[in-house]
Amino acid sequence: MSETNSILVVDADEVNGQFLVEELAKETFQARLVKSGFEAIELVDTLKFDLVLLDLNLQGMSGIDVLKVIRSRYSQSQIPVIMMNAVIGGSEMVEAF
Repeated sequence: MSETNSILVVDADEVNGQFLVEELAKETFQARLVKSGFEAIELVDTLKFDLVLLDLNLQGMSGIDVLKVIRSRYSQSQIPVIMMNAVIGGSEMVEAF
């Protein structure tokens, strides 16, 4: 990934994730899609991303758990994370912050 404009999209729904990647590419962002939290953590530790778009509902490891791992290793200024989900309740929103 490039040192600039690189975004990691983490979404278990490949259709939604691919849509985001394609839309970001139109705006000259380099985006990479992964479908699991485990893949996301591995890539965050090996490549440089300017932003992570992280779905709450992932298989095997929740988006909240992925966020906790990322935050234990990187500050918000090092790797900003935006949590996303098609359906979200208040408790999930509070936990994500």
